[in-house]
Amino acid sequence: MYKGRPYWEEETPQEILTDKIWLTYYPEAGRLQISAVWKNQDGPQHGKTVTMAVEDLAVYPEACAILQRFLESASTLEEEAHG
Repeated sequence: MYKGRPYWEEETPQEILTDKIWLTYYPEAGRLQISAVWKNQDGPQHGKTVTMAVEDLAVYPEACAILQRFLESASTLEEEAHG
């Protein structure tokens, strides 16, 4: 479990906004937030958010394997799209 000052106040995250999801990565804290995106007159907003912690995944190798397969399938689609 993360202890100390809130990581989102201490660390500048790496972020990517797509049409449907907003990924926010805090490498020092070992946190990845995945948010649904909704848009209003003020622009894109974070919707429901799930936070993944590296220490939680570290004790479940099968969870890491699922994520790895998911990312590999995305890489395969990207390669196919770019020829």
